[in-house]
Amino acid sequence: MSNDLSIFIKTVLAQTNIVDVVQSRMSLKKAGSNYQGICPFHNEKTPSFSVNANKQFFYCFGCHASGDALNFVMRNDNLPLIEALELLAKPLGLALPERNDEQPRIDKKIFEYLREMTIHCRSDLDQNILSYLHTRGLSHETIRKFHLGYCGQKYLQWFDHCKQHKSDILLSGGVATKNNGKTKPKFFKRLMFPIQDSMGKIIGFGGRTLDDVPPKYLNSPETDIFKKRQVLYGLYQFRQLKQHEVIVVEGYMDCLALHSKAIPNVVACLGTAFTIQHWQLLKKYVGKIIFCFDGDRAGKAAAWKSLVSILPGIDPSIDVRFLFLPDGHDPDSYVKAHGKQNMLEQIDKATQWVNFFIDTLKVMYPPNNVAGKAAFLQEADKHISTIKNSALHKVLKDEINRLLSLTPITNDQPNPGKKTRPSDSMNQKIEHVIALLCRKDKTIIPPTTAFDNNMHDERLDVINQWIDMLKKTPELTGDYLLGHIQGQPLYEMCVQITQNIQEDFHPVNLQISYLSLRIELIEKNLNHMMDEPASLSSDEQSILQALIMKKKQYQQERHTLMSKAIT
Repeated sequence: MSNDLSIFIKTVLAQTNIVDVVQSRMSLKKAGSNYQGICPFHNEKTPSFSVNANKQFFYCFGCHASGDALNFVMRNDNLPLIEALELLAKPLGLALPERNDEQPRIDKKIFEYLREMTIHCRSDLDQNILSYLHTRGLSHETIRKFHLGYCGQKYLQWFDHCKQHKSDILLSGGVATKNNGKTKPKFFKRLMFPIQDSMGKIIGFGGRTLDDVPPKYLNSPETDIFKKRQVLYGLYQFRQLKQHEVIVVEGYMDCLALHSKAIPNVVACLGTAFTIQHWQLLKKYVGKIIFCFDGDRAGKAAAWKSLVSILPGIDPSIDVRFLFLPDGHDPDSYVKAHGKQNMLEQIDKATQWVNFFIDTLKVMYPPNNVAGKAAFLQEADKHISTIKNSALHKVLKDEINRLLSLTPITNDQPNPGKKTRPSDSMNQKIEHVIALLCRKDKTIIPPTTAFDNNMHDERLDVINQWIDMLKKTPELTGDYLLGHIQGQPLYEMCVQITQNIQEDFHPVNLQISYLSLRIELIEKNLNHMMDEPASLSSDEQSILQALIMKKKQYQQERHTLMSKAIT
């Protein structure tokens, strides 16, 4: 699909006027042949943001953000590539190219019918139902924003009409069942909570009974378009806020209650614990996540399950915290009883995830004696081993050892007197790679392998993250790569590096920079191994020889590229 996607991107951009795209999102004024405005990507008082209609390109002279219409939408609307592309393509009447993978083909009519169902359910919201919702503390604005409805007679008439000729779509959409050859509505006489994906399309429903007929809550079944472990209720509404802090709660009413009390940065799970898929979905939009649970045993158990599920993907760039409300309260009841301000104060007191991790282990296995310490360490190691971020893995391991008064014995422990920080030469080469990647244009560069990061240098982690992104989408620009880490601690440092190193991007320059950094990393390993060459085992001597050969190979490749660059 990569080639098809590249062609499609060019087609969309050729038919898109960047001025129209930008003006629909911010104010622009004509300035000569260009347009100017206040940059949306950094704080400024005088306009430094310029849009060139002839070149279909934007550039900020303040923060150096740049790119085409697609880059602008991705960054301004906080969207991944495919969603931003779909947003630009829709007004042009263009559809994304079909995937050539094994994913099921989805009939787009499903989305139309689920939207129609939502409209008919909204029309069934009579005064009695609205009164019930208001007694539950939901504001009129929240009811409207989340498209709440009711499956009454108008809905039933719509369903009976649809099933005559589109029963297959109703079944595929999860809103109908088949019994003895007859198609019947899955939902009737229930308060309806439409579930939207991150783009706002209706993909499923939650239904709550109002007459004590079990079950109390009934969700749409898993379908091709609705996977509970990959969907967060309220994510579409949250994304419209463009906030970088989100509160995760356990149910619809918790989410809606906080919205009704003017705390709108909330999303909810759908009857399942927070999963690694939820994490991957949410982390693209935020720099801080606060999990809010009941303070009882069940709430803490659900919180622990959620934390364990996200440990493989957790990293220091996102502030993760846990909030436990007083016993007997969930977010819905607490905000009604104590109000918005008190709820915000509770949110501010949320516990760092590392503290929750350690405190929970202490309750499970009190480290008061040798047996307790051993059990504590064993359980901690089991979970820490799942963390993929090398820096976080090491720091948390060291923290556990310190807590248990253990002295870690590791082969990679630095010897006294040896430098543990990267050398000046190493720093220069790392920063040079960062600067070139941040200035990358849409040129497709050959894929490369990740760099060894034995130093646990966060900058190398970022470079490796960008390399992985470019493997999947080679046409990404440096502006998008940099925007991907906006809100993270290293973002400002990468911006500063790019400003300090004034070198235009060229694919050959980047390849040379890659090779120079690889050579530097090998030399670091060689220096470490050759401090005491006589003590090396036969295996270590073989590794030493392999490193020397690899260094020579990289040096030759660099020499060849530099010769081409000169000529």
